[in-house]
Amino acid sequence: MKRGIISIICLIMLCGCTINNDSPAEVISNLEKTTQDAELFVSDLIQANQMSTLLTNAQTVCIEEKSNDYYSTDEYTLYNNSIANSYTSYYNKEIASQSFHYNCFNVHIIENKVTASVYVEQLIDNDSWINHETVLSRYFENSMIDIIEEDDLNYRLSVQHTKDYSYEIIVDKSNLAIQSIQFPDDTGPQINVVYDAEFEGNQLLEDLNGPHKKVEIIADVYDGDYSIHLNKTLNVPANWEVVPACFDLHELYTDSSCTTHYTYPGDGIDYSVYLTNARG
Repeated sequence: MKRGIISIICLIMLCGCTINNDSPAEVISNLEKTTQDAELFVSDLIQANQMSTLLTNAQTVCIEEKSNDYYSTDEYTLYNNSIANSYTSYYNKEIASQSFHYNCFNVHIIENKVTASVYVEQLIDNDSWINHETVLSRYFENSMIDIIEEDDLNYRLSVQHTKDYSYEIIVDKSNLAIQSIQFPDDTGPQINVVYDAEFEGNQLLEDLNGPHKKVEIIADVYDGDYSIHLNKTLNVPANWEVVPACFDLHELYTDSSCTTHYTYPGDGIDYSVYLTNARG
């Protein structure tokens, strides 16, 4: 295939993607014919790199990011049909932070104690903590894309996202899954995507399989024109302390009259958390 075979403006958003039934090779072989074929190829790139699509072809997806003294692993897998995410960052080869995301929970482990934060608004709307779908597919949105090279296994794409922001992406020929993202020197990290590696958050998945307890969160909060009203019971691992995110401890209570400030009662014990007063 000749260098620079296409140059297209990607105006396709995720919600408007049309999934093309042709194989990637069939689409690419016709790219010189029409702009429509090129747009279908971009649509295929976006669809192929949505996290739910990637996890139908692999048990895990691990995004490795490197930049000078910084390194991180951003890992994904499916648990009970929901995406679980484990994130670890390193600075000078020492662990800087660790977190785990699953549904509405943002989980941290500090000195072997597991604390899970939940946004009350997400509990009301039954939302997940983060939208993981576009973690990789977003690199193809609203960009100018050139196919610049191919070999037996991969395509190399040049992506111009904005006038001053560009990068190269290598995708697998067979399924268009991203293999790596390379930024010009000093303009961004170097990213590799590894499939079917061991999931570092396995311990927390084991917690989800183990004994559980019930945590009731009752919110009656006013802040000017803003108010939150919620009464929801969560079934959580027995060793997780679950608290609402973005509230100070002095706003949390363990009784309905809001006279006893919250303290964690311990593992395996059902408990209630009452929220009141203005946000912290």
